[in-house]
Amino acid sequence: IPIVKEEAEPKEEKKYCQAVLGSQSGTFMLEDGTIRTGHWILPPGKEVRKQKVSSQLFNLPFSTTLHYISVKLHPFAESFELRNKTVDSTLFVANVINDRALNQVDHITQWSSQKGVYINKNHEYELILKSNNTSGKTVDMMAVMLLYFYDKELDEKLNQNQAVS
Repeated sequence: IPIVKEEAEPKEEKKYCQAVLGSQSGTFMLEDGTIRTGHWILPPGKEVRKQKVSSQLFNLPFSTTLHYISVKLHPFAESFELRNKTVDSTLFVANVINDRALNQVDHITQWSSQKGVYINKNHEYELILKSNNTSGKTVDMMAVMLLYFYDKELDEKLNQNQAVS
């Protein structure tokens, strides 16, 4: 598992990213129609953010298997969880190790499986991000979970092309 290191915060005053709702870049719409960006301001202290992601991440035409999960997030995150709310189960938790002295991420858990885990297109899924901003000031935060699924339609097309060759 690779170790992810981010550069330490510069000594000079840093301007943190603000949400830019008018931009097409990096924005997405939640199930309730609210528009969000991938970055937000994290105040000092502990925070838990829960977000339904069924339509955003799992708008799949068929049920399938999930084979790899990679996570990218900013310092002060403590864990990032993918849950199946329909059956009340955790599919994956990315645990985060932060270097508090350098304000950087030292390690993030990733996951892979050749067998995979079944993802039902009709179930409800949720992401839960737990963070603890110990810096004493507001900071820029982001968290992304990349999910890699088996695509049976693509597999069928690739197998058809191989049979023709």
